[in-house]
Amino acid sequence: MVEKILNREDVKSFLAETITLVKYNQKEIPNTFSEEKIPKEQYCFYVTIDAIIKYSIFAKKTSFDDYFDQVKRIVKKLQTHNDMMTAMHRLIIKTVKYELDIKEENELTNKMVIQYIAQKYDQEGYFFHAFLFNGQENLMYSDDEVNQVEEIIKLFDQYHINHSIETINREHPMIYYTDSPFMAAFYAYNSPFLLYQLCIELIRKNRKKEVESNDFFFQNFQNCYHSLDQLLKKYELPMNEKRKVLIFFENQWKKYDRKNSVPVIACVKKRGRGTYNLSFKKDEDLATCVGHLLESRVNDQKLDLSVKPDFYIPMPSMDKILENSKLSENSPEENELPDQEILEVANSYGSANVVAILGMLFIALGVILMLIMIGEG
Repeated sequence: MVEKILNREDVKSFLAETITLVKYNQKEIPNTFSEEKIPKEQYCFYVTIDAIIKYSIFAKKTSFDDYFDQVKRIVKKLQTHNDMMTAMHRLIIKTVKYELDIKEENELTNKMVIQYIAQKYDQEGYFFHAFLFNGQENLMYSDDEVNQVEEIIKLFDQYHINHSIETINREHPMIYYTDSPFMAAFYAYNSPFLLYQLCIELIRKNRKKEVESNDFFFQNFQNCYHSLDQLLKKYELPMNEKRKVLIFFENQWKKYDRKNSVPVIACVKKRGRGTYNLSFKKDEDLATCVGHLLESRVNDQKLDLSVKPDFYIPMPSMDKILENSKLSENSPEENELPDQEILEVANSYGSANVVAILGMLFIALGVILMLIMIGEG
């Protein structure tokens, strides 16, 4: 179901909006998510995918069209991460209430909502592992590639280049997983992670000035190659040593063929391995309790390769998404008022702004009247 939803034209069109229109990259967001730096230009993209995956977990009867309309309004109208998450949690609550046919809110129905979400998300939900698929069955590293990685690590250590690249263990291969759909989407569109480490993370770790880059996300090989080359020059690696790193990077890019590959999220059922404690404080509102339940607890955790995924979610490729960018630029703005229950946070800010503007207008009008009276006097 998720694959079908993600490949809908309206969904791809909105995803294209989130990464091509300036209004989406001005949100106030945390510096890191699960210790990963998320560029502002990508943030709304992952929020949208996260909401779609959660819909597939919680909803059976709820109309996706109605749900997605609310997701789009939240992403468009709210400007801070906290406000967006609060609104998304309210949307989940509204969805679950519809699923359970709950028409009122009290302590008993709140517990029913929490128990439903805990069961579906925390106990029966999924761990996620992201990777890139280009049609080849086996993209494991060869012995030669393992040796090259080890040599690159030694070079970086020798020239005091800050990095987080680990030696590849071929005898006990591991994969990494997260419990967050948001982070799974990030890893999927920034796979393979070793290449991401070389041309994005490595640059970020070794520059004093904060640098945002979406070159890897948008699959721009030339810019990624140039950035890596410039960094190696900065640390004055001899030409032959620098070439080893650059050739490895170029060969890996060709091997994975990112332009023609599909980002994939592998889903492994938790099977009761959830960690949430159902007890919650009485003074906390329902949205806060749901927020605690949905927050990520594990990220970048190692999982033995013998654990097989229950199913896979092929994501729309970046090229397929960007095909919709021109369409999204011409799409009309939604003028409907946002749902009061879901976008309560946005409305409160909107009301404050209106009051402030009216106050300024009244002050200006008073000044004008006073000047007229002085002139007449």
